[in-house]
Amino acid sequence: MSESSLAVTLSVLQHIVTIQLLFTEMSNTASPQKLDLDDLSPEDRIQLALEAVCDSGLKPNGDPCLSLRQAAQIYRVSHSTLTARFHGRPTCRQAHEHERKLSQIQENVLVAWIKVVGRRGIPFSPQLVQDYASELAEEPVGDSWVRRFAQRHPDLKLSWTTNLEQCRARALNRHLVQEYFHLIHELILKYNLTPENIYNMDEKGIMLGIGRRTRAFVDRDQKTLYQIEDGNRELVTVIECISADGTALRPSVIYQGTRRDLEWGRNNPCGASISHSPNGWTDQELGAIWLEKDFEPQTAARNSSGGYRLLILDGHNSHCTYRFCSFAEKHNIIVVCLPAHTTHALQPCDVGVFGPLETCWRAVVTQAGRDMVRISKLNLLQYYHEARTQAFKASTIRNAFRKTGIWPWNPDAIDVSLFEPSKNTTTDSAQPLPAALPSILVLDESTLPTTSNTQLPTIPEGTELPSTAMSSNAAVEPGPRYKIPIPPTPPHYASRQDLRKQVKELRSLVKEAGVQLEQSFTQMKLMDKENGQLRMRANKKEKRPTRRLDTTHARHLTDTEALERLARADWDKNMKAVFAEAKQVFKLRRKVVTDYEKAIAAAEKLRREQEKAEKKEVQNAAKQAEKEARKAAPRGRRTRGPGKQTAVASEGERRIRRVILIVREPSEIEQAAEITDSQSEDDDHIPNSQSVETETMASQESTSREGRDVHRNLRRSSRK
Repeated sequence: MSESSLAVTLSVLQHIVTIQLLFTEMSNTASPQKLDLDDLSPEDRIQLALEAVCDSGLKPNGDPCLSLRQAAQIYRVSHSTLTARFHGRPTCRQAHEHERKLSQIQENVLVAWIKVVGRRGIPFSPQLVQDYASELAEEPVGDSWVRRFAQRHPDLKLSWTTNLEQCRARALNRHLVQEYFHLIHELILKYNLTPENIYNMDEKGIMLGIGRRTRAFVDRDQKTLYQIEDGNRELVTVIECISADGTALRPSVIYQGTRRDLEWGRNNPCGASISHSPNGWTDQELGAIWLEKDFEPQTAARNSSGGYRLLILDGHNSHCTYRFCSFAEKHNIIVVCLPAHTTHALQPCDVGVFGPLETCWRAVVTQAGRDMVRISKLNLLQYYHEARTQAFKASTIRNAFRKTGIWPWNPDAIDVSLFEPSKNTTTDSAQPLPAALPSILVLDESTLPTTSNTQLPTIPEGTELPSTAMSSNAAVEPGPRYKIPIPPTPPHYASRQDLRKQVKELRSLVKEAGVQLEQSFTQMKLMDKENGQLRMRANKKEKRPTRRLDTTHARHLTDTEALERLARADWDKNMKAVFAEAKQVFKLRRKVVTDYEKAIAAAEKLRREQEKAEKKEVQNAAKQAEKEARKAAPRGRRTRGPGKQTAVASEGERRIRRVILIVREPSEIEQAAEITDSQSEDDDHIPNSQSVETETMASQESTSREGRDVHRNLRRSSRK
């Protein structure tokens, strides 16, 4: 056998072994069935054949040791297709790449974008993927494109979402969680807390007659499957408290009602305390009673060391009262309030206990429905004890404290993916796609700082540097710089082979630069669309209620400052109650005063109306008298000349004024008399002919025609 044949045989055997190893790995991970070349796609077999030909080596004449025909026979592919691919023909996908809506680079950026925003709580639905793809392609894409896009990227999958409140997404961020763990660690070290003295309390609402959905065998032809249950949606609140050593205190049950029925606690296997409220929820009074009557006696009995006890709870108003915290401070109970809206990740009851309890309770309700038993307030404790026994295992409780990082203390116990939704509203820099160094850039070693032989003193880890060390005026050393590795200019005597090699390097560099530019442009378009939504969200005005107490951060409620704030809040609340109680008294007093003022105003109004009516009657009487006087005025003979008309008018005016004086007041009568006398003195200078004429007119007062002439002359004289 020649050396070339031996080399070909060894190359083929090597690839066969590689394929067998590949099949073995796939069989171990995928399925136990034996795989062969028929299980691979034609494209995969072509790639294996090309790799075998390239790895077989070269003969002295430059041909590969493994011929293309032999490789085609071994890997069961077409010889012509393998030959064409060996000489540079692109694949079918590469040949039609220019016809695609988005290039491969654009699709890769879109896939990375979908993955990042999905972790941040804004997942992309198929319709949203279609909209973003249309934005990148600058033309609409169809529904079939989205389906083929999912086929081309098997690392993506369609999954059902789980709702998360916006306040929870914003609150669970790395800074608040670090502050919370720092507070817990400080309290554990300061008071030397042990697992049996670390507790977590929370409320759980259960519905009496709602079971769970189950899978069951039915007739294949049956379309609808029902499960009979009671359907009672009455809510009962249960207060549970667990310890880090795996134990649980006796529960406290709060029924809905205004009075307590003694039959509620007749069958009480779990020894729960029973209380009631109008809506079935806990309140400030019941919260304080639970701490005084349930928590303190039970924990004091198991506190053999007599040390401090740590109680971790949420920020419900039933826990954050002065009565609650002052009692805890007097009995060496340290109360720590979790940051607002973070209980789904930081509270042991919510993380690892209430989930199994809900499952077991619904199973118990379902079984009771099958037995035709109705769960009510009378037998609730019996069935709840059955579900609680199944769910509240010691290992489950300890795992809940371990998952939340409380005991053993572990600030890294919270999954980093839970912080991703908070990046949508964080003030820190958080780009949708993290910054990555382009592949065409390399480190410029000439800009690196030169190392000195002088060794700097080492600073122990955890030591805080002085403020002068972090001053903004301190000199900052420049960071490393990068450059594009452009090949040097070839000399004038360079050979053709060297020039071809350099051209090949430049073409490769330009190709990488084009890929990087296309990626950057695609990312910029996606960020521009995302920034539009962020600007809309930022400019939207929301009216948020103001809070007097800061509930965002973790709080130590039993320290001096917190107790003073709670005492002040409690005093304000009591004063509001006092003012609310006195409001009714003030309202009655104000009503009396208002009625008195209204009565005075009504009397004054009546008096004014009477005065106005009397004045109007006087005016009407005066007008009537004037009218009658005008009608009774004499009609005298019609005279000629200005002197005669003036005399007639003067005499008529005097007579009318005398009649009007009858209805006027005395003061007005005196003034009118003076005016009349003055006019009489002026009339004495009238010639005698006019006086005779005036006497003649006075003798004929019964004629109406002369009276009209007198009235007409009176109007003319008044105008003059």
